[in-house]
Amino acid sequence: MASSAVLEKRTDCFNSGANWGAQRAIAQSYATEVCQGDFIGTCQPNDIRAKCYNLSSGKMVNFDLRVRPDVVARTIAADECYDGLQKQVNECDNGGTTTYGNWEYTADPNDGQCAPPS
Repeated sequence: MASSAVLEKRTDCFNSGANWGAQRAIAQSYATEVCQGDFIGTCQPNDIRAKCYNLSSGKMVNFDLRVRPDVVARTIAADECYDGLQKQVNECDNGGTTTYGNWEYTADPNDGQCAPPS
């Protein structure tokens, strides 16, 4: 019997905290930006790539991309990255986390502004 890989998909929307409100479209554009730049490329198991963007109205969004710890090094392209992140913005009013295949995607809106780069 031939075996086939099973892709695990789990979406967890956050139930509390800041919501996107009128900032959802801006967050979508930042998801595109981070997936065309900082998040693409090769990651080692359990590596986390994180980026914060300031939205308007005193809000920010934290995006995280993590390679699951139980897989080997993986390379992610812009389309795959965006597909994962945009779901958290579009489908979860308060942001959320999705595990799909080798990746964990998080988009989390928060009150406040990003810390300045050090």
